[in-house]
Amino acid sequence: MLTTRSRAGRSTRYVLQIWSFPVPQAVAEVDGILAELNRRPPRPNTQFVALAQRLTARHPCITTLDEDDDNAVWTDGPLDGRSERPVRGLGVLSQHLDTVLPFVVETATSMGFVVHDDQAGECHLPGGWSLLPDGRRVAHRRGSPPAGR
Repeated sequence: MLTTRSRAGRSTRYVLQIWSFPVPQAVAEVDGILAELNRRPPRPNTQFVALAQRLTARHPCITTLDEDDDNAVWTDGPLDGRSERPVRGLGVLSQHLDTVLPFVVETATSMGFVVHDDQAGECHLPGGWSLLPDGRRVAHRRGSPPAGR
């Protein structure tokens, strides 16, 4: 049985929502898309496993680290990608956000995923585009913070 450890008490938890399809055309569409996706019957998405492998290759899952290891960037584990839900929540410790968020956005969008950053009101799309809360669609540069940061 897999266990989940949480480090949310160490700092602020920043949550990203990740899914494959549909791709929104505006931030205003995201809540409706998420509601529709969460009504769908469970079905495994092996691409989440591949995404988790890429993410943990750089930043190990907290379940593999000592409890007080300062290298932890994720808030929950195990980060193995096993999920039957069409939307995957990913918690990041806020003190690592400036380095981890660009990596997550670049990695996930390069694999065809949509990354919704509700805290910033942004949605990052495959192909290097970001949707901003003011309705703009802008390109994000590789390795740099997402559009509105």
